[in-house]
Amino acid sequence: MADPIVIWGAGAIGGTLGAHLVRAGHEVLLVDTVAEHVEACRTKGLTISGPVTEFTQIIPAVTPAKLTGRYSRIVLAVKAQATKAALPILAPHLAPDGFVFSAQNGLNEIEIAEAVGAERTMGCFVNFGEDWHAPGEILFGNRGAFVVGEIDGAIRDRTVVAQWFGNVRAGTRATFTSDRGPVTVEVLWPQGQWADEQISDPNNSSIAIVLRTPDFSLFAGGDMEPLTQAQIAPLVGRVDIYKVCHHGSKFQDESFTRALSPTISIISVGAGNTYGHPAPETIQSLTRLGSRVLRTDLDGAIAIRANRHRFRIRTSKGSFALLRWS
Repeated sequence: MADPIVIWGAGAIGGTLGAHLVRAGHEVLLVDTVAEHVEACRTKGLTISGPVTEFTQIIPAVTPAKLTGRYSRIVLAVKAQATKAALPILAPHLAPDGFVFSAQNGLNEIEIAEAVGAERTMGCFVNFGEDWHAPGEILFGNRGAFVVGEIDGAIRDRTVVAQWFGNVRAGTRATFTSDRGPVTVEVLWPQGQWADEQISDPNNSSIAIVLRTPDFSLFAGGDMEPLTQAQIAPLVGRVDIYKVCHHGSKFQDESFTRALSPTISIISVGAGNTYGHPAPETIQSLTRLGSRVLRTDLDGAIAIRANRHRFRIRTSKGSFALLRWS
């Protein structure tokens, strides 16, 4: 896609997204009703500050009255109560094959779908902390979940940012820039018949990735089971953090677990689930490797701060420090 990502509403959420997207190399155009904010963003730059990161990024910006043209990707980031007023102004600038992506607090996708069509509407769950302080100034309080999806649950060949697209399969690779250095994401699975959907096996068709940064490495493999775990065991290598497959079920390949030999293992699992997850034998296998096992059912929310492979772990049900030098 050659046209820029239009972010309609450059306040707390929209401004934070826009600044980080531009910093990562994407072309962005901010649209906002506050003329002073628009002028600051396009001349002096938008300053993101707070405990997470601090930087200033110049971003092209206009008021709605000065916007021209039609765009394939419009991120709507105005306050929920301003959605109804924004849509009639936004709609003429949406390309025939374009879509509106709601990055807002509240459930606004229904109203957007009524205005532009359900097939042209995407939504997300925003859980990072941010606050608009003044023209050209936004506080970025914490990192958090940012989950994107179609409102009807369909899988479509489109994304807001064009690095990830189509059917992700083994061999897909992307590198992003960050204030800590390069971030590389490599897809190890699915491949072959699983990637081509010739086999109806949702668990073993899970996307498995290795993420590497100067501060940590991480493996996540969805609900992969021993059949496919064994196939990628020779490819994974040791990682700092392992998001344990299939909620820590008893179905794990021992050679795969040994190949990862994670320092920290995270098991995402609901308390009191009827499946018996996580399995005691899975936890024992990880602890025998010297891995620190964390479970959301017992530890609650889990946050890990990494600095050159030294870690501090905090949980909502307590906190502790874990240090390791690579």
